Formats: sequence, structure tokens, C-alpha cells
Amino acid sequence: MLKRLGGQMEIIYMDREGKLTQRRIRILAVSDEDVKAFCYTQRGPRVFRLERILAAAVIPKVQRHNVQKPPTAV
Repeated sequence: MLKRLGGQMEIIYMDREGKLTQRRIRILAVSDEDVKAFCYTQRGPRVFRLERILAAAVIPKVQRHNVQKPPTAV
């Protein structure tokens, strides 16, 4: 699931001190040990250790439809 490069995910992460945080991220790269991502929560690039990601969910892309405005009467 974490190999969806460019996709957005919501993760529950435990930092070194054991503090849990919920983060919204965009995955940039995945290795055997960590995930490089843009963190929307912290507004910057971050590296997350895979062993500290406790839960992850894909955020589905929202489909945008072109809605045409009705013609205005003159």
C-alpha cells in the first residue's frame, strides 16, 4: 500500500519518544526502511520510518467534473 508514489495517504505515526500523530502525506519514495514524503500536516518534506507507521489508509482522488454554467439571459 505504501508504494503508491505520488498518492496521498493518512498515516498514524509514532515518533522516537512514543508520541502518536496523525499525518496526511504524499509519498515521494519508499525504501526497505523508510518513506520519503511531503507531509501536509507539517507543511514540508519528512522521512518516516516504516517500523513506526502503525496504520495507513489511501486517500482516494476526487474526480472533478466540468460543470458548465447555464447561459445567462440578456
